[in-house]
Amino acid sequence: MQYPVFGRLNPFLAGADPWQTGEVQATLELLEPEVGCEAVHGVRAQWPAQAVTYWIRGDGAVLRIDESPPGADGATIVSTLYSDILWNRPLPDHLFALAPPPRSEAARNVHEFLRSQFDAGSEVPAFEGVDLQGAPWRLHDHRGKVILLDFWSSGCGPCREVNRNLLDLHGRYGERGLEIVGISCDTDRDKLSAYLAEHPTPWPQLFDGQGLKGEIARLFQPRSFPTTVLLGRDGRIVSVGSRYWVLDDEIEQAVSGMTDDG
Repeated sequence: MQYPVFGRLNPFLAGADPWQTGEVQATLELLEPEVGCEAVHGVRAQWPAQAVTYWIRGDGAVLRIDESPPGADGATIVSTLYSDILWNRPLPDHLFALAPPPRSEAARNVHEFLRSQFDAGSEVPAFEGVDLQGAPWRLHDHRGKVILLDFWSSGCGPCREVNRNLLDLHGRYGERGLEIVGISCDTDRDKLSAYLAEHPTPWPQLFDGQGLKGEIARLFQPRSFPTTVLLGRDGRIVSVGSRYWVLDDEIEQAVSGMTDDG
C-alpha cells in the first residue's frame, strides 16, 4: 500500500478542485523528513465549512490539518501535531464503575426511563397553558377530540425531524378530529419565535419559558425530546413516545372510533 508523505496538505498542488466533497488526492508539502503515514479520516465538510483531516504517522503520532476555504488572501491551513499519544493501553476498571448520583432512581431499561410518568390507559389531570400569542389553551375545552401533545425544543435536531412528521399527520387527520398541541420546553422566547417564523406549525405552541420546570412539563415529566403523548377522546392516554409509523396507526384507530359529533 502506498502511503502519502506525512506533512502539510497543499490544496493548490492537487491538480483538481480540492474543495469538493469527498477524498482529495493532494501533493504534500513537507514539514519534516519523510515518514510514512496512513489517512484515517478524509471526509470533507460541504463548503464553506472547515475541512479537517487526520493523518497517523508510522511512529504513532497524529497530525490534524484544519483547512479553511480560500479567500482573497488564499486558504488558511493549520497543522497540529500530537506526538505524546498512548495507543492500545489497558483502561483501569474504576473508569467503568457505576456511581449513581444522590436521589437517582433505577429503571429496568432505558425505554422505561424515557417514558412519561403516565401509562397507557391513565387519565390525564386537567391542565392549561398559554400559547405564544397569549391565548389560553385548556385541556377540558377539547374533550371528545384526539389530542397529540408534542414536548419539544427548538434547539433539538430530532424534534425538527419529528415536526415534519407531525405536519403530515396533521394534514391527514386534522379534519378527522386530531388536534396537535406543541409544548415548548424552550426558555428563550425569541429563539423559539425565530424558529417558528421560519418553520411555522398550524397548531398552537404552549410556552411558559420555564423549560422542564414548567407546570405542564413537571406534570408529564418527559425524559427526552421529542416526546409525544397521544390522548383519546375520553381523555385517557393511548400511547407515550411512539415512533412515527406506530403513532400513525394509533391515531388512525383513535379517530376512527370517534362519533360524528365528537
